[in-house]
Order: sequence, then structure tokens, then C-alpha cells
Amino acid sequence: MIYVLIIFITLFVAALAWVAILKSENHDLKDTAITLKVLKDGKWLGAQEWQSEVTQEVDQWKEKYWDENRLHLDTRLELDHYTQVAIDLQAQIDELTITKTTEEQPEQGTFVKQRKLSAATPDTYRNVFDLDINGQRVLDHLQLTFANKSTYVRGGQDAERESCYRAGQASVIGFIFNQVNRANNPDYKESDND
Repeated sequence: MIYVLIIFITLFVAALAWVAILKSENHDLKDTAITLKVLKDGKWLGAQEWQSEVTQEVDQWKEKYWDENRLHLDTRLELDHYTQVAIDLQAQIDELTITKTTEEQPEQGTFVKQRKLSAATPDTYRNVFDLDINGQRVLDHLQLTFANKSTYVRGGQDAERESCYRAGQASVIGFIFNQVNRANNPDYKESDND
């Protein structure tokens, strides 16, 4: 510990002596200044030469930086311009497609335009479900599927709902049969329905 203290005191005294020498009036600081030498690309450079080269490199990097910024800005402006052009062209395409679809196409062939459908008469039901064999098949299938089940279902509230549902299905089939039978009645006249 004592050795460390002695070394510290010695260094402190040497530093004070060095400061006293540097501050003396007859001493020239240029003589004692340490000359900075830098090794660059295999040659030794002095402080001023090194500083001028570093300054040149910094200036070159600054110039490259600002060139990149200008290029980036130019590219961004060009991209914005072409994006706006693409949006305008897409809007024109949309307008043209809308106008083409709204134009009336000329009708070709024979079309029958019916303004209002008249209500189905018992003769209509007879023609569809009694005289046509396919209509008879459809009516038999509907009767087997919906009308031949019991409409009553045991149970609580859900059963009541199901009973009403089944009764509604059966009533549709019953209505079709009533219309066919009405048309087959010899006393039926089409004028009675009007």
C-alpha cells in the first residue's frame, strides 16, 4: 500500500512540474507539441494533411447522402404521379363499363311480356295436377310426404308448435285437392271464379 502511495505522489509531482514548464513565459509550446503522424495507405501523414483528407471524405459522404435523398424524393414523386394516373385510368374504366351495361340491348326473337299474373283458378290446378301425369306424381308424392301423417304430436310447448306446423303442411295439400275436385265438378263454371 505504501508503494502505491509513493508512486502516486511521484506521478503527481511530475505532472505539476510539466504544467509549470508549459506555463512558463520563455518556453515555446510549438517545440514541445507532439506531432501527430497517421499511417494511411502506406504513407505517413501529418495532422493537417490527415485533417484535409478526412474533411474531403466527410464532404464526399455528405454529398452522397444528399444525392440519395434527392433520388429518393424524385422516385417517390414519380411513384405518386404514376399511382394517381393509375387511379384516374381505373375510374375511367369503371365509368365506361357502367355506361355499357346501362345501355338497352335490342331484343331479339319473340318475347311475350305479361304485366300482371292472374290468380290461379281451379282449372289451372286441374290442368297442372290432374290432367298431366307428372303433376299427378308430384301430388301423390306431396300427399305421402306431408298429408298422410298425424298432425297431433304429444308433448309440451314444442309439440304444440310441431302440431301446428304439420297441420299447415296438410292444409296446403288439402287445398290443392279441393281446387282439383272443384274444377272436376260438373256444375263448375269458369265464370263463377271471376
